[in-house]
Amino acid sequence: MLNPSSPGEVRAFFRDAWAAARAGHVLTPLQALVADVVAAHPECHDLLADPELLVRDDAGCSAIFLHLSLHVAVREAVGADHPPGARSALEQLLARGVAPMDAEHALLEGLHEELLAAARAGRAPDPQALLAAWRGLG
Repeated sequence: MLNPSSPGEVRAFFRDAWAAARAGHVLTPLQALVADVVAAHPECHDLLADPELLVRDDAGCSAIFLHLSLHVAVREAVGADHPPGARSALEQLLARGVAPMDAEHALLEGLHEELLAAARAGRAPDPQALLAAWRGLG
C-alpha cells in the first residue's frame, strides 16, 4: 500500500517504479502495478522523465497523477474485490464488450465522483455508494 505524505512522494514513487520497470529490475507488486498503469499511458512517459517533476506546481501535472493514482486504486479494489462486488462490476462491463481500459476508466470515474462527494460532505468515502455507482454501469 502506498501511503504518501505529499504529492512529491506520489510522483517520486511513480517515477521510480517506471524507471525500475524500464531498467528490467525486480519490482514489488505495487511497483509492478504502477508500472503497468504507466505503460498503458504513453502520454505520461515524458512527464516521468522530467527532472522538475517533483517540484512542478501546475494543475495539468497534478491531474495526471490523480488519474494514474485512481487507476491504481481501481485495480487494487478489483483485485481485492473490495468493496465486495467490485470485481463483478468490472466483469459485467467486460461481458458487455466494453474494452478493458474503457471499463477501467468507467470505474475510475465512479471512484472519482464518490471521492469528490465525500470531500464535499466532509465524510469518508462510502464503499456501498461506490459499489452502487459501479453496478449502475453494467
